[in-house]
Amino acid sequence: MSGDGFTGFGKLASIEQSQVAGRNANEMINTVLTVPVYHARGVNDFIGRTHGRFLFDNSYTIYSSLILPPALMDAVNASIARCTATPDANAWLDNNYEPTGRLLIPMLTLHNRFDPLAPFGHEAAYHHGHCNFGAALTVTTVQDLVNWVTTGVPALP
Repeated sequence: MSGDGFTGFGKLASIEQSQVAGRNANEMINTVLTVPVYHARGVNDFIGRTHGRFLFDNSYTIYSSLILPPALMDAVNASIARCTATPDANAWLDNNYEPTGRLLIPMLTLHNRFDPLAPFGHEAAYHHGHCNFGAALTVTTVQDLVNWVTTGVPALP
């Protein structure tokens, strides 16, 4: 453990932009170990679709933390590798990957902030959930969707 009381993992989890999901250390470690696997499996598909162009951009990202000392965050921001997405890769993402929100059929999603694969912030961006919520909540949610399709009135949260 370092002098500030944080391990390397604790520091990573304390950076706001890292979006490490979990209610406890084991769940958060699972996120840190699982997300790179999904990234590794999917990144070549994206790069192939953008003809080898870079589609990730952190060139203007200022990494921050409400917990870690400003001097440490200054060091992180000064030393982190910076990547710039190319305009054609961004155009491909905008035209082929970014959801429009214009759904042709009713859709109801479930998501929680502890999902190890999709950071909670993605719910707002993509409204997609895939967590195991258990039989009772799943049945209720499907019934809400059926009622919405049948009556045209969505269930209230």
